Amino acid sequence: MPMDSPDVSSTDAVREMYDSTAESYSSMMDSVIDDPMYADILQRLKSRLENIPGLIVDAPCGSGHLLSMYHETCDNERRLFGVDLSSQMAAITQRRLGAAVDLQKILADLGFTELKCDVEFDEDMAMDAVYIEASK
Repeated sequence: MPMDSPDVSSTDAVREMYDSTAESYSSMMDSVIDDPMYADILQRLKSRLENIPGLIVDAPCGSGHLLSMYHETCDNERRLFGVDLSSQMAAITQRRLGAAVDLQKILADLGFTELKCDVEFDEDMAMDAVYIEASK
């Protein structure tokens, strides 16, 4: 069904796009995850979270590469929670992390009706922190 069809919401269209490209996206991430940019992101994440207890929520978790890196190199005891609109992306994350991650395909599965995000950027315009407020 075309995206501009009145029977397909924009959310459905995005979900379908990510479902159809999930495997190729995961393969692409396999080839770039060792790039310095991701090591830098992981180091900043680790330093910000080391004194903050609780689970890590990755939304959208995509193919789970960053969650996996965090689990393997930073803290394999911390509970991980992945959320993604795409069931195919969530399935890849589940295969990658197994029992180390709890997954929810979409925020609606959690009972949330609205999600607001504020993003904080550092001096290099890299995402430094994301503050999420979810409403039920």
